[in-house]
Amino acid sequence: MLQRIVLVSACMLGIAACEPGTEPTTDIFRAGAYTVSASELTFHAAHDGEPLGRVFRGEAIELQHIADDGWALAHVPSAAIPCVWLRFLDEPDPTVLIFNFSEDEPIAPVSGEACEVDPAAAPADDRAAYASQFSDDEPTGTPTYTTCERAEYWKNWDWEAGAGLGPADGTLERGTDLWWRYVTSDRNGIMARVADDNWVFVTAACVPLQVPTAQ
Repeated sequence: MLQRIVLVSACMLGIAACEPGTEPTTDIFRAGAYTVSASELTFHAAHDGEPLGRVFRGEAIELQHIADDGWALAHVPSAAIPCVWLRFLDEPDPTVLIFNFSEDEPIAPVSGEACEVDPAAAPADDRAAYASQFSDDEPTGTPTYTTCERAEYWKNWDWEAGAGLGPADGTLERGTDLWWRYVTSDRNGIMARVADDNWVFVTAACVPLQVPTAQ
């Protein structure tokens, strides 16, 4: 029921064609401030690239471009780099489209930060802004595990403070399997995938990057 409500709401706003299962009509897309209507979304440095954190329902961000494959280029003030990619829409089956944002009225830019529209470009030059080291097994991550009794993790990272953003979102017991992807630029955190395929930031001191192999 929620999916159908979201679909009708998006059609009423004129963001996309109302025929279920169609791609958004990008030529009528208006860049500007939007509110996140999904429960949460992971934002990336590129299409399905390095995860940098998450946005949550009710947050306001600035969408600047929609690619034909449903990814949106956005300015997210809390991100490590000014311009990131996240899903504008999802299609769980051919009859349903879920739009992850709703328009703020009046629609207007919120930052003045201009993002270069190049969906194929990898942000290699920006990697130093958020990572000091990458795993060799991108994008799935390199296997490792936690060594602390209780390793704290966060859904977002405070890139200026060099620590997890706010109170920890939870803890991982010693020996929890992880697949690490990169070390944060301040070297205090590890972006890693947990068993349920969620990406989180874990205290770097609790995650060995080189795991001994069995003899």
